[in-house]
Amino acid sequence: MTDSAVDFFLDNLMQLINCDNELIHFERDQIKALYEELEFLRIFLRDSEENRYEQEKVKNLVAQIRDVACEAEVIIDSLILNAVMQNIGHVIDPSLELCGVMEEINSIKTEVLGIYERKRYDISVLQVRNSFNAGSSRANTPIVDEESVIGFNDEAVKIIDRLTGEKKQLDVISIIGMAGLGKTTLARKVYNDPFIVYHFHIRGWTYVSQVYRKRDILLGIISSVIQLTDEIYKMSNEKLCEMMKKRLMGKRYLIVLDDIWDIGAWNDLRRSFPNDNNGSRIVFTSRHKDVALLATPNKLLHRPHFLTQDESWNLLQKKVFREGSCPSELMDIGKKIAKNCGGLPLAIVVVAGLLAKKEKTQDWWDQVAQSVCSYIVSDPEQYTDTLALSYNHLPHHLKACFLYFGAFPEDYKISVRKLISLWIAQGFIRQNEEKSLEEVAEDYLMDLIDR
Repeated sequence: MTDSAVDFFLDNLMQLINCDNELIHFERDQIKALYEELEFLRIFLRDSEENRYEQEKVKNLVAQIRDVACEAEVIIDSLILNAVMQNIGHVIDPSLELCGVMEEINSIKTEVLGIYERKRYDISVLQVRNSFNAGSSRANTPIVDEESVIGFNDEAVKIIDRLTGEKKQLDVISIIGMAGLGKTTLARKVYNDPFIVYHFHIRGWTYVSQVYRKRDILLGIISSVIQLTDEIYKMSNEKLCEMMKKRLMGKRYLIVLDDIWDIGAWNDLRRSFPNDNNGSRIVFTSRHKDVALLATPNKLLHRPHFLTQDESWNLLQKKVFREGSCPSELMDIGKKIAKNCGGLPLAIVVVAGLLAKKEKTQDWWDQVAQSVCSYIVSDPEQYTDTLALSYNHLPHHLKACFLYFGAFPEDYKISVRKLISLWIAQGFIRQNEEKSLEEVAEDYLMDLIDR
């Protein structure tokens, strides 16, 4: 069985879990448990893809995972056949064999966890990437760009240790700092860590923002546990609270509440989070220390540090040159630009987008160096100056498209198809003889994303 075959089998398992066929009602929990365990092993397959043949142990683990997935697929097929034929005659119960497969999976998982553990403390066999499984039933996982987490490793390890520590009571962990410091990026890095994926039965991520609606937060968390239906959307806030509490009860869960501005958002929700003394955790990100202190009983806060000059330069290089390296004639001015960003990741990423999209000449880089304000750190409100710098250098045809995002609420999920249709209706898209308006609009969007 290949990696793609494992993916196909996982997709089939998910369809089986979601189907309403009463014939497999009693085996549904076993199938769901199998899916969750194989999903974790699939992350390992993805993480080891580039260098699995360099380490004999990793190569053997990959082979074992493929074999056990193939064995599980045969048993599941037998289970379905048994369910269909149960009224015809006696059939051997394949669910007994499934227990044996689960034991094999647990044995493999123990070895995989050992590799991930060593990776966390820089004695790894693998250079593990943050993985994202869009089909996961356990969480709506935010994507994290590995390039943007430079300088966060030590803080991430501390937070992971708190999340997975021995404390059994429900614990609230706060990440605080000014805008652009990397709070959300740090939280994403931790959230997507393979050990965290394995440790928690349920993970959920929802955005709160300055102007929040309790209903949106509840739906965001519930969608991490089950698929939202029309019936759920019609429920009152009180019913949604009851449903969320019921779904989380008895499970070890991790919920991230990103970008909290007002303690009222936490007070509206706190009673809906059950405390079953099983090691569940809630993570806050906030710009406001007083909000975090009110929500965090132990008063222990995590604050991402400003990047050092070396870290700033490394991040700028990776964003501008991707896999390449900086030409020697731009090295000094590039380091000056990185230094002028004051260690603020957002400023570095925005400026890097500006440099990457223009011709890489010393004159242009000198202009950028003069424009980047070195006082950005001393006045937290001045981080917007960097965004203004980037906007001012946008091509004219992209400025209207960029500003149009302001028509949507903060942290709102925007359908690409809807956005493109609106841009076209507003007349923002230039006609192109070689491409349709929709294709041109997609090019505009990708250009903005790359910046």
